[in-house]
Amino acid sequence: MKNILILVSILFVFTYSVSAQENYKSQIGLKIQNFQSYGNGRYGISQPVITFLYKKQMSKNKYRSFDIGFMASKNLWNSSLKIGTENHVRLYNRFDLIHGLAFEAQYSNITFRESTAQSFNLGIGYLLGVEYKLNKRWTIGASITPTIMTNIYKDRNGWSKFSDYYIQPNLALYATYKFN
Repeated sequence: MKNILILVSILFVFTYSVSAQENYKSQIGLKIQNFQSYGNGRYGISQPVITFLYKKQMSKNKYRSFDIGFMASKNLWNSSLKIGTENHVRLYNRFDLIHGLAFEAQYSNITFRESTAQSFNLGIGYLLGVEYKLNKRWTIGASITPTIMTNIYKDRNGWSKFSDYYIQPNLALYATYKFN
């Protein structure tokens, strides 16, 4: 009886220590956003369609997120960087509500009717979405981040302010893989 109690105790401690190691602190993934190529302004500069996503857990329900994206076509080269904070609120079982602040910077270079223009955009937005945990390592989610953007551009006349402010919706679907 004593040996069985010791064996059960060892199994319990081993199971607890293995499950404690499954607290993954980092996530990597892909995000698909802006399902149409719409333009913002005179040169029709659009944001990258696929971005790489990295999240780092800061506390139990808070994450720091980093998105980096590139897009290139015949007449357009675009890059973006988004840094934000995500707060997770448990809705039901495997569903979380996510919300938080995000800062974004974009750079674009476009050829338009034999002239070249560059654009630099800065913005601040608020992320709102839902996340579903498929299992302990895989997560899928959908979010919208309305972002207030401003930009300047450079064409053959030099740098000038292009627009004061505009709102960019940033609808996205994503999948992430958790690891330590």
